[in-house]
Amino acid sequence: MRFFFAFLSLFVSVAVDAQEGYCITFNKTDIPTGVYYSPSVKFVYNDSFSFLYYYNLNNDYLKDSTLYSSKLIHHAVFTNKHKMKIYYESTTIGLPIIISDTIIPSAWKKINGTRNILGYECFGVKSKNKNIEIWYAEKLGNGVGFMFKNYNLGQPMEMFDYKNGIHYIATKIERGVFGFKLPEEKIVTTKQFRKLRFKSPF
Repeated sequence: MRFFFAFLSLFVSVAVDAQEGYCITFNKTDIPTGVYYSPSVKFVYNDSFSFLYYYNLNNDYLKDSTLYSSKLIHHAVFTNKHKMKIYYESTTIGLPIIISDTIIPSAWKKINGTRNILGYECFGVKSKNKNIEIWYAEKLGNGVGFMFKNYNLGQPMEMFDYKNGIHYIATKIERGVFGFKLPEEKIVTTKQFRKLRFKSPF
């Protein structure tokens, strides 16, 4: 047991200066029925980092925050755009750790026409398997890290996940100065995590 936890002794703390960026709120609905899903989604980003998290309408625990991801929460995703790395939490081996993974560039097929979402002209693309449809705004920078993907064309403002039957639509956009800090948790790669989970007594 001692050696099992000793393997997780790597700690990484990355603090960065705050930069100007955006905070976009998304609503989720069920595609077949149009019924609203809870929780909602927020995507906060600047040129270097991004942070995506879910929250209930009456309990946005990061409301008015200017420092994101200092404590990674369940289903939240932190992204380092320069390194093209995403980080997310897992507690399945008995203690919280951060899993690091590489973002793979996505291939898209363009959709004709444009849409106006919150005053921004948006262009459409579909994934090769047609499971994902995205409408993105070029003027809002890139959406690297949004839903674990590399949307390097622009910032997604609307997304159809046909495989899981979920529709995301931006309902609010705020501009501000946001700081990001990777949590001081143990960090392992996806490959290392799979080995640890196999050996875990939990």
